[in-house]
Amino acid sequence: MLEIQLDINENGPEEFSDLELISIPELRNIRRIWVFDKHEFDDSVPRIYKEVMGKEFDDPEWIGAEAYGQIEWSILKETCNDLFPDEELSFELLYSLIDTENQANSVNQRKGILDSLEKCVKHNFYKDEDDATDYYTRQLDRKKKMGGRYNEKFFAHIQDEGEEFADVPEEAEDK
Repeated sequence: MLEIQLDINENGPEEFSDLELISIPELRNIRRIWVFDKHEFDDSVPRIYKEVMGKEFDDPEWIGAEAYGQIEWSILKETCNDLFPDEELSFELLYSLIDTENQANSVNQRKGILDSLEKCVKHNFYKDEDDATDYYTRQLDRKKKMGGRYNEKFFAHIQDEGEEFADVPEEAEDK
């Protein structure tokens, strides 16, 4: 998006020389989401901005944990690719766990750390999206057969997905 904006600013008509496709406040919010919500400690927004726009990214209110950066991010990614080439989510799991632990660096922030780590593991436990969907489908099918409670809307939802879920029992459609 920044590349397109720069191209329009430099090569477009005069009236578009100050056009912003994405504003600095929007980039700041993206940065916060990537670093704090998505646990991407690489903090790549300032680097991307500088590479594309040729100037420093201005974020005076930024307070980030600088314990890890791009070098550690690259090492972790390379290690995950070497050790777990078929596991799409291994990298996301590991960087989420590292960042969650890093954010809980004081005694006050340690409260709930186990719940946060467990949430990371549950979110990234599977090999890929198909593995997660397959596992969840088997669990619900098992609950259904054993008379347990399950999310009836799930089976209706996956029927809309197409033929990849053709093996779901027909009686699930009635729910």
